[in-house]
Amino acid sequence: MRIIIPWTKEDLDLLKECEGKNIEEIILLFPNRKRKRIIMKCRDLNIKIIFSPKGTKWSEDETNLLLKVYKDKSAFEISKIITTKTTTSIRNRCCKLNLQINKLEYHYDNKDFITCKLCGIEKEYTGDNFPKNSLICKECSNKLNNIEKYKRKHNIILDFNKMYNTYSIIEWYEIFRTNKIKCIPKEIFTNENILIIIKYVLTEILNKKSRKEILEVSRKELYKYRLAGMLTKIDSNYVNILNQIFPEFNYKIWEMNGVIGHFWEDINNVDDYMRWFVENEVKIVDAKNEVSRIFTVSSLRSINNHILNYLLLSMKWYSSYYEWLNKLYPEWELTTDHFKQNIAKDGETLDSMEELKVYEFIKCDLLFDIKTTNNTSSKDKFYNLDEKENYVPDFISKFINPEIKLIIEYFGFWKDNPDNHIFIEYHDKTLRKIKFFNSLDDYKFIGLFPSDLKNNFQGVREKLTSFLLENNIPIPSPLKEVV
Repeated sequence: MRIIIPWTKEDLDLLKECEGKNIEEIILLFPNRKRKRIIMKCRDLNIKIIFSPKGTKWSEDETNLLLKVYKDKSAFEISKIITTKTTTSIRNRCCKLNLQINKLEYHYDNKDFITCKLCGIEKEYTGDNFPKNSLICKECSNKLNNIEKYKRKHNIILDFNKMYNTYSIIEWYEIFRTNKIKCIPKEIFTNENILIIIKYVLTEILNKKSRKEILEVSRKELYKYRLAGMLTKIDSNYVNILNQIFPEFNYKIWEMNGVIGHFWEDINNVDDYMRWFVENEVKIVDAKNEVSRIFTVSSLRSINNHILNYLLLSMKWYSSYYEWLNKLYPEWELTTDHFKQNIAKDGETLDSMEELKVYEFIKCDLLFDIKTTNNTSSKDKFYNLDEKENYVPDFISKFINPEIKLIIEYFGFWKDNPDNHIFIEYHDKTLRKIKFFNSLDDYKFIGLFPSDLKNNFQGVREKLTSFLLENNIPIPSPLKEVV
């Protein structure tokens, strides 16, 4: 079924301005319309046009010139002499005058230079530049063919001078995404434009603006938006693609679901990961006081970082975190003392120096009977069915009269306003833990935070005292000063 393109108001206004002009000039103003349609519309609107620069009829001078030059020449060769007439008009005139012209048209061998009637560029008349017997160059002919093809097959109107730049790359993508065309024209299917399209999908269609939001969009999710071929054309590594679009976010390959092949077999990648973790994730400021809290197996597990433990224990690039960090940050002047195990006076091993201080303060200074859960039985391990998470609290204390079991958990990585995904995840998990522990019928719960350790453990004292008073439990003498 042929598609008739409706005339717009702008088209009709332009056509009315063409009154008195030659049809050949008018055709150039409407490259997407056929000659026949333009003539029919002019007749409908009573717009008078002419069919040659000298009028619709052959003048006497033109006829005399034709009689003089027609012998042994083709219509095409005559059109170069009588430039006001087309080859069709010349053939019709010769037929009417019974003039025998050469049917063999112009040969490329003549090596003349001809000006293309559309683009106005003078080119050598060869098979590389012009179709046979045509005054329109191949480049312009191809343009006209493509304009006709897109109009006929897809109802897409291309401007002759702009061609595929008639529409923006986003407009082309929307046409492609809605399956109106099978592919975006190769002339504008560049890497630069593909990056523009991917950014458009992420930020406008999916409405992902922040670093974290964009990171959460997987490569496979983008396939739903017909981007599979584009992603492959740009780069097989999705992280590289994101960094080309959002260089300010500086994504790392390990931030995705996994790393490629033998990535961790290169020690440079291993060291890069440690630097990234230290400087961007935990943002260490006071190394000598922080490394003992962060760089333990259990501490790293608590913030869902399993890569560092894997690199140290399995890949064995370094014998210890002490060796690893000293190589990367010699200015910290760390010693083995900063990485010693956190062992309490009674021999219990704690996950961090802060936990050790909390444990010894509660047990030794406040005389509470608490125990760690490092080697506890399975009955002191908890499973959150709703969240499908296992919890092992830091400390448990048992009271006989009344019979009460108390869970004490120290949230050492807690921040009121978490600033990256590690602390955001830790923050969310902390809230889930607090909700779960408070829901247990057989246990009471106290949550401790870094702020509770300030002013000689003032927050710890107040929370424990409040718990004892609420449950009618005798208050140890070291706590009576708080009451």
